[in-house]
Amino acid sequence: MNLIRRLSYVLAITTTLLYTSPSMAKDISISGHFGTYGFDVDNSGTEESISGIGAYAVNVNYHLFGDFVLVTGFNILVSEVITGSTGYGFDIGGKYYPITSHGYEDFGTETIDVSITEVLRPYVGFAFRQRQFLLSLTSSYVGPGLFMGVDYQAWQNWYLNFEFRYDILFGPNEAEATQMNILFGLGFQI
Repeated sequence: MNLIRRLSYVLAITTTLLYTSPSMAKDISISGHFGTYGFDVDNSGTEESISGIGAYAVNVNYHLFGDFVLVTGFNILVSEVITGSTGYGFDIGGKYYPITSHGYEDFGTETIDVSITEVLRPYVGFAFRQRQFLLSLTSSYVGPGLFMGVDYQAWQNWYLNFEFRYDILFGPNEAEATQMNILFGLGFQI
């Protein structure tokens, strides 16, 4: 009897997966990050740089379609963890999950709901970044950035994150800057 019950559950789940179209994975996730940064500026031969452990970011991720996710964020950079030279800025870009899905895939009928997620989800991305510095390097910088990272599904709706960013930014008077970040984070899928 127990074997028949298990086979009927397997059959019901298989039927659900094969004959119902998957709904969108959970559409929104919010994540917070902290880590290190390096910001180097070359302004007509004059080089300046700041770096530190005080890189903080809050991102809102919105599933667009397939394995593409829209990412918007706000960043704060401080040279001495919570004090010192301060920078801030906005990001907008996209993530692509080439190997796995971006989060939960939900399937279901009236009687059965199934959620599937990968434990490790690597991604790559492209973003447009804006940075404004207040004390040193007093100026605004904008430009493209590339990033890559991995999400680790730690609990049902919670995931851990590791991300590396590399940005090339442009400022006034033909100034060119590069920014690199190594960030660790925690996210929640709504």
